[in-house]
Amino acid sequence: MYPFDTNAWWGFTDNDVAHNFKVYGVWSPTLFKGSHSWMEKIAGGWTLSGIFNAHSGFPWTPSYNTRVDLLYANSGYRNLRPGQYLGGAGTDSSNATFISPNGNFPQGSLTYLTLPTFATTGQPPVPGVTRNIFRGPNYRGVDMTVVKAIGLPKMRGLGENAKLNLELHAFNVFNLLNLNPTPTAAISNDGVTFNPQFGQVQGAFAGRIVEVQARFRF
Repeated sequence: MYPFDTNAWWGFTDNDVAHNFKVYGVWSPTLFKGSHSWMEKIAGGWTLSGIFNAHSGFPWTPSYNTRVDLLYANSGYRNLRPGQYLGGAGTDSSNATFISPNGNFPQGSLTYLTLPTFATTGQPPVPGVTRNIFRGPNYRGVDMTVVKAIGLPKMRGLGENAKLNLELHAFNVFNLLNLNPTPTAAISNDGVTFNPQFGQVQGAFAGRIVEVQARFRF
């Protein structure tokens, strides 16, 4: 983002998570005594497992596209960080904030961030803000798996532990809305007016997904 001074690269990594909470659970009851009993093979063999995952948002960096090549013609170098962060932006990480236009920047992006000063030739100025100074939306989700193991009779070549597993895997089982982690980062599209989509997320992760599997084990 700024190849002229490695000190300007300082900041949170793109996948940094400040707060991360996970809970795992597995329940595999034995309904009938004796794991090899025919009743347990027919009616038992159930396993229920789940994972609850919640974490704070990933960091992101505001930027400004100069719309002209810097340094030299056709360099492709156009994205600069803002000249200065003036403070005052919100820190709400809810979905409602990141869906709304302007979100944590209700007065418009240029009220909180200044445009960088630059010339089309020569080295651009050192960025006025560090990398990844803002945080994206939170994430939360529950994944669950239900397995029914059907024990098979003892057979030559398979032994007495052969099973047919019927499995149901549900991802985001409660169909929670989880927005993409990176909002729109451009503070302005023309260098004069603020970008109304700055800080707004334009997409989301998948909703509930259910998979059914059958596995033969011996």
